[in-house]
Amino acid sequence: LRMLRRVALLLYALVMLSLLLRPPPPRWRALAEIVTCLLGPLWLIVGLHLRQSTAALDMCACALGLAFAAGLQWRTRSRDWRWSGDVRAWLSALALLPAALALCFAANVHALHLPDMRHALVYVAWAGVQQWLMLTVVLGRLRTLLPTAAAVVACAALFALLHTPNATLMQLCLLAELWWAWCFTRARALLPVTLAHALCA
Repeated sequence: LRMLRRVALLLYALVMLSLLLRPPPPRWRALAEIVTCLLGPLWLIVGLHLRQSTAALDMCACALGLAFAAGLQWRTRSRDWRWSGDVRAWLSALALLPAALALCFAANVHALHLPDMRHALVYVAWAGVQQWLMLTVVLGRLRTLLPTAAAVVACAALFALLHTPNATLMQLCLLAELWWAWCFTRARALLPVTLAHALCA
């Protein structure tokens, strides 16, 4: 099984290299890039739940997926988003925080444990990576394939898929990313969504 995973990882890397060096026709390019970007992170999520002994390979697959996404962004050399935003961008992204707090109280807040500062900062960074991937890479390509509203829904569904197999978490992620992706299409600001993601989580 481990050898098969190594072969699959090698094939995954070769597919990425091929897409970067010889992109497919525009009709298929966006879809191929979306699938290839997300396959690595999904591999990690599924792999860690199924077999801890292959965690290093799973982490490598995720890193390859993120590196491919970064390569796509570098290749286009165009950035139609910004890090921060105006007050409205922050307020709209953080609008889900009261709902998250209400869910905490509904689920018995006394049983929850806040992370220490180091873990909190690490999670903020991880939330930033997730939202960068979903909003600047995936959503941007979905909007070339679908109307904006449909692209937002598809982006949220893919974000939920990346939180499998926890059904409750997947539903919450779907609802949250529907809002955050819509906010991003309006303000094009990444940091407000990143902080909202981290605080709500």
